[in-house]
Amino acid sequence: MQQLLGPLPRSVRGHGVAIINAIEHCVEESDGDLVVLRHLGDALLALVALGPLDSRRTKKLTQLLGALHGHVAATHQPHER
Repeated sequence: MQQLLGPLPRSVRGHGVAIINAIEHCVEESDGDLVVLRHLGDALLALVALGPLDSRRTKKLTQLLGALHGHVAATHQPHER
């Protein structure tokens, strides 16, 4: 996933790594909150928009985030609210 970020401004590179780490935690180690995962994905896409626009990279990242969302939806029980 980190390779899909592409070149980011130096001031926000660490933010991308932090968001990716949070996404990985949400998918692999937590109870898979789909709302949190969606917000993290949106934040990652917003960060990518700060760099040079590459539609292929953005499409791949969007597809990967969709696949992760589908995986979490299929494997984790929803929270009671």
